[in-house]
Amino acid sequence: MAANSCGFTTSVGTSGADATETNLLDALYNLANGNAQGPYWGAFHPVQLRDIQVDIATSSGAVWGASSGPLGLGQIGEMAMLYGVLCVTSTNVPTANAGA
Repeated sequence: MAANSCGFTTSVGTSGADATETNLLDALYNLANGNAQGPYWGAFHPVQLRDIQVDIATSSGAVWGASSGPLGLGQIGEMAMLYGVLCVTSTNVPTANAGA
């Protein structure tokens, strides 16, 4: 699946920039606006998911910024839900700096 990502036609964010919570929310909006039927899932490089975690935590967000911290995603391949999106981590997903 990660090898086929270059064929996707709608993307959000800026190449070379950290992934953000806003990027994830924009992606959800684009899917809903395009009438894509859920449930949704996302495959993230651990660096990308960490970027989103840090963005939420530093903005005092309640999802991963809560005092109890994030649930799951401590190890590569683990899954957790964020805004109804099943998030999976894999180093097979390229980072923006690796030509995602």
